[in-house]
Amino acid sequence: MIYEEQTYTLQVGKVPVLMRAYEQRGLAVLHRHLGDLVGCWGVDLGGDIDEMVQVWRFADVEDRRQRRLSLAEDPDWVSFAGEYGHLITRRRMRLLSPASFSPLA
Repeated sequence: MIYEEQTYTLQVGKVPVLMRAYEQRGLAVLHRHLGDLVGCWGVDLGGDIDEMVQVWRFADVEDRRQRRLSLAEDPDWVSFAGEYGHLITRRRMRLLSPASFSPLA
């Protein structure tokens, strides 16, 4: 099991806009391809408050690669990303492996 952490830094004050868009349209497409959303957060205090963090679970690196390729080819996702992508000023992605004693292992 691996986890993909994505952190988006957004234009000032735009986190609620992107979260609403995800809730209304984006998540349906993402779930169709990526599957298991572990969580999605906005930053309320500390660090960069104009950030949105998502964590997705995958079986392994190959599973993630195949699912990401499938998402990139979906016209619904291409449309969504084209409409809201301009709100993102920076994107950081990390693959995390849980420790053997982690509840998410």
